[in-house]
Amino acid sequence: MEPEDIVNKIIEGLTKFRGKVNVVNHEIDVHVQLKYFDFSRSVRLQIKDEDLEERIEELNSSQDFERQKELLVALSHFTDVKAFRAIENFEKIATGEILEWTRMAYAEAKMLLEGELLGENQLFISTGLGGSGSSFRYFIVLFANSENSLEEFQCKIIKNEISFIFKEYNAKLEEIEFINNFVTIVALIPFETPINILFKRAIEASNEFGNFMSFNFLINNAKRMSPEEIKEFVDNEKENIINSSKGIEFDKMN
Repeated sequence: MEPEDIVNKIIEGLTKFRGKVNVVNHEIDVHVQLKYFDFSRSVRLQIKDEDLEERIEELNSSQDFERQKELLVALSHFTDVKAFRAIENFEKIATGEILEWTRMAYAEAKMLLEGELLGENQLFISTGLGGSGSSFRYFIVLFANSENSLEEFQCKIIKNEISFIFKEYNAKLEEIEFINNFVTIVALIPFETPINILFKRAIEASNEFGNFMSFNFLINNAKRMSPEEIKEFVDNEKENIINSSKGIEFDKMN
């Protein structure tokens, strides 16, 4: 099965899911997410109600990084408002990797608590770049047909066409940057949106003014890429620059 077909089936499943889809809002390193999910699945701590206050107190006093991680995962499984608020308060003072870990615990705690209180199915989806509501955040790279830098009027055309088409799909353009002969975009796009069609349309509309953009583009929701990383990717893996949304990572927790 082609990557695009896999993505389409996942999107189809999301649109048919009877319940609430929870998208982690923040940009969190994929490696941290994988560690969190592995730990959360493997531990599934035997939670006892009488341990809640003790765990909250220890979280607020502990200076041990690994112990903080254990406590955050434990609290996320309590399905208790006190545990949720403790994670929420800890997030306000957390920094670095423990902040990313706390945000994962917060998202899981919120999902489980809402599921318990509302009695509805919950789906937890996480990508490296996060999202908002029912939208995922993507990092997109568009390429010019020429190795020359894009002209100012061409940059204006691209931005205008993308902004116009985004409104039609209820997508939000967060960032756009023109770097030599390619364009980088950060955008929030509803998960049911046919992303490849969206950008094909934007490129077609731009090319009406001179056929200066390639129909090959790169879509990534795992991380932002630096200009050096983009150049290296193009040089080494040209066959992977495709005109479809590839590399989406989902994680489901029941």
